[in-house]
Amino acid sequence: MMAAGRAAECGAQVLLLEKNRRLGEKLRITGGGRCNVTNATFDRHLLTSRYGDQGKSLHSLFARFTPENMREFLRRYDLETKVEAEQRVFPVTDSAESVHRVLSRYMKDGGVTVRTATPVHELLPGQVDQGGKHLVPGVETGRGEIIRGRTIILATGGTSHPETGSTGDAYPWLRELGLHAHDVDVSLVPIQVPDRWITVLQGLAMVDAGLIVEQYANSALTPNSGLPVRDHAAWANAKRVLVRRGKLLFTHFGLSGPLALNAARDLRALAADGPVRLRVDLMPARSEDQLRKDIQEAIGAAGGTLLKTLLKQWLPPRLVSAVCELCELDPQIRLAGLSRTQRQRLGETIKGLPCSFGGLMGTDRAVVSSGGLDPASVDFRTMQVRDFSNLYVLGDLIDFNRQSGGYSLQICWASGWVAGSHVGLLAGTSGP
Repeated sequence: MMAAGRAAECGAQVLLLEKNRRLGEKLRITGGGRCNVTNATFDRHLLTSRYGDQGKSLHSLFARFTPENMREFLRRYDLETKVEAEQRVFPVTDSAESVHRVLSRYMKDGGVTVRTATPVHELLPGQVDQGGKHLVPGVETGRGEIIRGRTIILATGGTSHPETGSTGDAYPWLRELGLHAHDVDVSLVPIQVPDRWITVLQGLAMVDAGLIVEQYANSALTPNSGLPVRDHAAWANAKRVLVRRGKLLFTHFGLSGPLALNAARDLRALAADGPVRLRVDLMPARSEDQLRKDIQEAIGAAGGTLLKTLLKQWLPPRLVSAVCELCELDPQIRLAGLSRTQRQRLGETIKGLPCSFGGLMGTDRAVVSSGGLDPASVDFRTMQVRDFSNLYVLGDLIDFNRQSGGYSLQICWASGWVAGSHVGLLAGTSGP
């Protein structure tokens, strides 16, 4: 929608083919329906670092369309934005529909022709132009209709949330053209925790939590050895291999939210090397020593206080029950009745709630998929595929390790704007 609107604004005649019955199905569910539209990271070096080792390829793209440019674009259509935790940008309406309306108006203003319920079946066989570059003359729809065009822009998305129509349609098309596309897999995806106690926490969100991944020291065990995560003696010599901090959401199947999503890709790789367990730090702002002192001071000040009463001052009620269960402590016990061992276990649990790792959820739960066209195949000054004179690719079709926080949509907006600008410029210099 961004690419179509921008190309039309710059003078191109644009036909947008959409396989769904309406546009923007994935946009409507982003940010839980609120649309985390971008991230207010204005330092371009810091911004590109959010995309992994391949992020350096994005300097020229983000120099042409920044997060602030996106906010200004929405402002053109009277949609203001706000910045929340971790520099996440949302529309003040808290509604993805409002962003969708802006894009729809933008396309309408430019005279874009939209055809919904028109899936593309394949690209027409490539030709070679006078300059020796490959050229894609058009597409064939699912109905067998041939549609030709001077320029082809592919914006089919990856494979996350396939119910929105994002089923990786363009990957085989690119391979048929001889382009290298890395295998697609889930990237930003929730984590499965099979422990039964976690189901009572469904829907509980923590604004600030820590996630610790520990690797079992015995390399002779296979990754699926099923070592009990609550066997503290067995994990005593485990090595901390990943520590992250951020917003966490407990679900009926495990852990989600930005903290879990951003750790998923690394966690998958670590789990392939041997048994791992997860630990959720419920109070990351306090060190273990500080928490130990806080517990001791509470006992000294009011030893008759019930354990659950103290914990409710620090944690949501449902977490109080989970902590007591995992500590094997009666929530009705008075603080003065806690033994030294019990106090130690309480502190360790608050600073590292033990969770089993049951794997990652599938593509139907993934926010973003990994894999796609090698960035080296794309000229990010124009979004044109190298060695092709009229083929452009956008967004999730390109292989970047995006973080959660508006970064995936920023590539979407920037690549669409830049491609549309270049295509529109070409249309203005070469006629309709």
